[in-house]
Amino acid sequence: MNLRHIYIIVLLFFTSLSVNAQSEARYRAVEEAFANTLHKYTAHVADTIAEHLVKKNKKNPAICVALARGYFRDREIDRAHKYLEKALKISPKYGPAYEAYGDIENYYLRYDSAAYYYAQAIEKNPEYTKVYSKYAKIVGKTDPEKAVAVLQQARNYDKKYNSDVESANVWFSAEGIGNQTQLDKTLEYFAKSDTIKMTKYDLGNYALAEWMTQNYNRSLEICNYGLSRFPGFLTLARVRFYDEVDRKNYDAVEPAADYLFNQVDSVDSTTYISRDYFYYAKYYVVKQDIKNASRQIAYIYKCNDDDAMAMRDNSNKLIQAYTDSLKMAGDYARAEEDWKTFITVGRPQDLDNSYYYYLLSTTYQEQINAVEADTTITNKQATIDRLADELDGVYAYLQDKYPAFETELMAYLRAVNQRHFDDDHFTLGTAEPYYRHVIEVVEPIREKTKRHITYLAGAYDYMAIYYFYRDDKKRALTYANKVLSVEPDNANAKQIVNFMSRRK
Repeated sequence: MNLRHIYIIVLLFFTSLSVNAQSEARYRAVEEAFANTLHKYTAHVADTIAEHLVKKNKKNPAICVALARGYFRDREIDRAHKYLEKALKISPKYGPAYEAYGDIENYYLRYDSAAYYYAQAIEKNPEYTKVYSKYAKIVGKTDPEKAVAVLQQARNYDKKYNSDVESANVWFSAEGIGNQTQLDKTLEYFAKSDTIKMTKYDLGNYALAEWMTQNYNRSLEICNYGLSRFPGFLTLARVRFYDEVDRKNYDAVEPAADYLFNQVDSVDSTTYISRDYFYYAKYYVVKQDIKNASRQIAYIYKCNDDDAMAMRDNSNKLIQAYTDSLKMAGDYARAEEDWKTFITVGRPQDLDNSYYYYLLSTTYQEQINAVEADTTITNKQATIDRLADELDGVYAYLQDKYPAFETELMAYLRAVNQRHFDDDHFTLGTAEPYYRHVIEVVEPIREKTKRHITYLAGAYDYMAIYYFYRDDKKRALTYANKVLSVEPDNANAKQIVNFMSRRK
């Protein structure tokens, strides 16, 4: 088929459209066909057809708008504007022409300009209600009251116009969602609307707004109704899952989770968000299944949504609150085991997990203190020795894996642990290298804090007593005097100085 034949067929298609037919579908067909012509053939062919159509339909602005939209789809903006001007020359108050101007501006993210053209359409052709929602979506981001006022006017020209639903969505989507007034307005307009006429997106926003105001039962009703009409819709499945967790209706959580994670439409790598996994982790914590809770938390670290950082922080607090409750109940062993599971399963190992290992060390220390205070435990010392070894192992891991983490503190705590549990009588000398390390780390610090002085005093005190018991006068005096340099009233140091000074 040659170009002449193609030209004749395309021209016949256009001219076969009744100039009196005002069906929107017909003009969309014109737009579609013309856009295809632009894409496949030369600009000369397209321009010739466009001019012919305008001549054949001199009093029909809809043809001009359809051609302009066809040009716009091929990003021929100057030609698109040319035919929009033709439309307005035919009918200066023609709303669809102003709408098309606005759509072009909106495509290029020139929102103020787009809103201006949409407002022109409303002002000059108010019965053309199709443009009201486009205006409201832009203006409503920063001025929902103004946008809603315009939407409510649409019913003056179309009694069936769904002003209340659109008003609710405007309030819901306004900048800074979370403000109680904003949520109240959202729910006020949704409550005026007929849910039968709502789209799945409307129902999703409605359910989410109810959930955000902690009206979990009402939110759940909307979700169940919405999913009966729109099975597999992600937002409704998600909010239903949140509702069941927040309602503490744990028998229903697992089916809701299964539906969300296995039965929604269009699943891909971006389907699920950090809050989904956090809520699943909350459920597993209630069940005291920390391994599965930690697996859900691990997924949070693969999310990049706006809430991801907050959900990571919340998950850390969630597990810490859980293990704290175990410790308060005296179940230190379970707290220790579950915290280790959280670190190794829930947190990526390429992150700096030093703080979390430090918190693990405090669990061991608290457990040791509890065992020491418990008069009912048999074979107490063996238990303490095991825990002290575990504690030292955490300190050693921190020093090896995270040498920059609280260097002075880790050195001091490890030394204290050795002295208290292995060298409490200064006879073995196993704590000596650790206290020497404290001195090596802290002494060079120029501006020492009160905490640094405490570390040094403890290290010097141990060294002075250690060498005193070994009858090493020189070193015992050296370290005793160092103690007095930071703690002038230290009784042990004074005794060592007095005793060793009298010896030859």
